[in-house]
Amino acid sequence: MAGIHQLVMQFGEDEAKRRVPEEWRDVVPIAAHVLADDAMKRAFSYSGFALTAFPYKQIPATDSWEKVGHHVTLVIDPGSIRVRKRTRRFGVPYGSYARLLMIYLQTEAVMTKSNVVPLGSSLRSFIEGRLRIGWGSETGERVLDQIHRLAACSMKFFWDLPGGGSRFEATHIIRAGMFGNISNSDEANGDQGRLWDDHVALDPAFVKHLLEHKVMLQDEAIRMLHNEPVALDAYVWLAYRMRAIRHEEPITWAALRGQFGPNYKETRQFKRRFEPCLRKAIAAYPNAMVDIRPEGVVLRPSDPPVPPRGA
Repeated sequence: MAGIHQLVMQFGEDEAKRRVPEEWRDVVPIAAHVLADDAMKRAFSYSGFALTAFPYKQIPATDSWEKVGHHVTLVIDPGSIRVRKRTRRFGVPYGSYARLLMIYLQTEAVMTKSNVVPLGSSLRSFIEGRLRIGWGSETGERVLDQIHRLAACSMKFFWDLPGGGSRFEATHIIRAGMFGNISNSDEANGDQGRLWDDHVALDPAFVKHLLEHKVMLQDEAIRMLHNEPVALDAYVWLAYRMRAIRHEEPITWAALRGQFGPNYKETRQFKRRFEPCLRKAIAAYPNAMVDIRPEGVVLRPSDPPVPPRGA
């Protein structure tokens, strides 16, 4: 909705809730929190993840994942790693925690220009201090599971070429680390065991592509959407698309379904599920000039989520 952020700035959160249409009321707190972010801390993602994404829900551990985006296809194959003296097979990363982990790893790599990323001294400190989400034993298990999935899997990005062919880039996102030194029982007993070895090493080739093709995000927006994987994907997509728009660009719901909901049989069913997530993404991106219409959305030239500072 055009003007939701102006209403928050002019009248405050409570009054803005009364003035916006009913379908926008739930996202006013997101807009208010992002607008109140004076730090404007940056986060980053690889452009390939703006056009493709991890699955939203868990898939069988033996299954690969393929996601087709605009001129790019992501293929993720599950793999095995050794944890606590036992080799285990982990499925493909999925859900909001996998996305938060990837954004954190990518942001640290961009900010330090290094493939070595710090993790902190314990699982709890990593979740609370680095990911900035609330600690709980269930949260710890879920985050640790996604870390293992990211470390075990392999990814390929296939980019379409003008002549009809394609080129691909294969990588293990995490190339090295140390496992098996911590569990939730360690945290519950106050044992500040190490998560891995305070750091992991990312694939240098992936970091190179990330530095060349990064998308800038607002860290506070990521925090506000931390439990909303579809809204997170929509936000990263908007941050990617808005930077290249030079004129008004309409996009149909059918086209959006191709990227965000190919499993939906009907476009109207997809629209009903996706539109609330898109509103959350728009609320988290004050600079985004987006109109939601019955036939689709219209994007207009917009400033990035955070003013560039030479990154």
